[in-house]
Amino acid sequence: MVILAVVVFGLGGLCSLALDPHPTTGAVVMVALVAGFFAMLGLLLLWVGFVKNSPQRSPLVLALRERPDDVVWIYLQDVTVDVSGIAAPVQDANVIANLRDGSTVAITVNKSQATALLGALTALAPGAATGFSEARQAQFKASPGSLAGAGPT
Repeated sequence: MVILAVVVFGLGGLCSLALDPHPTTGAVVMVALVAGFFAMLGLLLLWVGFVKNSPQRSPLVLALRERPDDVVWIYLQDVTVDVSGIAAPVQDANVIANLRDGSTVAITVNKSQATALLGALTALAPGAATGFSEARQAQFKASPGSLAGAGPT
């Protein structure tokens, strides 16, 4: 987002090249409006890049930092893509963390890093159950907090 914001700011700056050496008032106003639009869009992209998408605002990071006991179940889920009946290669996997309030947080990472992330999350939330099973899925749906302390599958 930050790189895109820089490009958008650059496009806004390019608008000034459209002016003649002796521009009319209308041309100056039009260029100012277009440049202002690009500036606002660039600021919005910077806000998204630095504030809204900040890992510090992630529900999982907040739960692990403030209430690690609220993370009750963590497991790894492979991402699969099917294109016209043919399995396509995928480089990503999801690490799913389920919280005591019944919400779910997914983190998509490269498959080579997924096991390490799962291990780190397990260390940060030692009371969380780990591993997927249909029985645990049903148990989580019935009573999310009941999985706390269940350990590995």
